[in-house]
Amino acid sequence: MIDPDFVRLHADAMGVLGGWDHAEPQQRILRDAYLTYLREHPDAMSRESRIGHLTASALLMDEQRTRVLLTLHPKVGRWLQLGGHVEIGDASLQDAARREAIEESGIEVVRISEQPLRLDRHPVPCGGAQSEHLDVQYLALVPADAKEV
Repeated sequence: MIDPDFVRLHADAMGVLGGWDHAEPQQRILRDAYLTYLREHPDAMSRESRIGHLTASALLMDEQRTRVLLTLHPKVGRWLQLGGHVEIGDASLQDAARREAIEESGIEVVRISEQPLRLDRHPVPCGGAQSEHLDVQYLALVPADAKEV
């Protein structure tokens, strides 16, 4: 049985991605692949989906867009945007990206873009097994004087 929150988040992801367009052809191809994956996997929003699952992330920048905050991912060993798994209680993909940005930066005032910035599909070790993250990336803006914690 899939948690009702994940059912709602699945519908949100279908709506967001179904209405999203991008200038880059590769991003449109990826969007279509995400939509196919969502149609074929009702559990695609849950990290329990071992094949892969949608995640939400935020490219966090100051309002002037002169500084960006990245995190050194402990498992991957690379500098990445802030983000992670969608969780029960998240209202939407956008909300999950905002929550992740706040949790990982310690900055409370985060303004998140209405539409995704881009998509990125990548293999990851997740929950002790190899899986895939179908990441939906948003732009997150913070005040110029914001300090990460």
